Amino acid sequence: MVKLKITFYGASKEVGRSCLLVDYGSRKFLMDAGINLGAEGENRFPKIPLNLIPKINSIFLSHAHLDHSGYLPF
Repeated sequence: MVKLKITFYGASKEVGRSCLLVDYGSRKFLMDAGINLGAEGENRFPKIPLNLIPKINSIFLSHAHLDHSGYLPF
């Protein structure tokens, strides 16, 4: 049986910075990569580990607002 795991890297307790990773078997899908428009510094960006970025197979955007797409390209 293939396992499904969802990890939130932003927006789980806030508005903005929408970003979650879906692990499905050996595949990794990123859903949104947004920024928090009301924050400054590192709190503005999703908390994606840098070593994870090359392992992402696909990125899906729910829509093109900056709070969902502003971290692209990363």
